Amino acid sequence: GRPFDKEAQARLWTIDSNAEPFEGSGPAARPIVASWLVDRLPIDVAFPVDGTRIAVVSTDATGKNSRLDVAGVARDADGTPTTLAGNTIRLGTALSQIREVVWLSPTDLAVLAGPKGKAQPYLVTLGDVITPLGGVEGADHITTAGGARNLAVRDVEGHLLVRAGASW
Repeated sequence: GRPFDKEAQARLWTIDSNAEPFEGSGPAARPIVASWLVDRLPIDVAFPVDGTRIAVVSTDATGKNSRLDVAGVARDADGTPTTLAGNTIRLGTALSQIREVVWLSPTDLAVLAGPKGKAQPYLVTLGDVITPLGGVEGADHITTAGGARNLAVRDVEGHLLVRAGASW
């Protein structure tokens, strides 16, 4: 989340999804400690299916110098995230303007990187092997319905393109 107060730090938050349905104000959002996000603005977050790690795309305070970090997630006895590992794996360092991330498997992520209107999808492994999945004119959003075979990209005109072999 981004703070309303310009002096406050941006941070990640969690809400207990196992709590009773919202009544009144509902369960309170709790901040997640991530020291490596100090002076950074989180712009996209993704969890793999097992929830043991988190991938965070963040920028500096001016919205530039994006980066992709993967960190372990510590949870309390109820399974609620409480903190993120102090050390991260920085991935996709060869890519500029990383905008979005989605987990495809326990070891693979897909990212959308590049300037608005010219962004392209890439496969990024936890070993930081980057594979371009280009060929999407005006890519604007990336998602998956489960794994690399179900990777989809929405373009700026609202068309949804699904990965079919080596093309879209």
